[in-house]
Amino acid sequence: MTDQPSPQTLANQKPSIAALASLTEIFGHLPMPYITVSTTGPMVGLQLPTPCDFKTWREGLQVKPCSVTLNTYSALGTSGA
Repeated sequence: MTDQPSPQTLANQKPSIAALASLTEIFGHLPMPYITVSTTGPMVGLQLPTPCDFKTWREGLQVKPCSVTLNTYSALGTSGA
């Protein structure tokens, strides 16, 4: 008999969903992002449609400009900015 991996359930994402709920409480005034919740671990991703929205979020989170990398996406591919 072999051990079967535990099935992934919505409950596995509870830490990510709780973090997302906290973000909405604290930063609800910031521009609306496209939100992803990882199925491989507790992780929330935020994608912003414009560099201006990205900057607003970076400033709201009090992250220094030198600490981030802005990647832009288009139909033609990805480029680092």
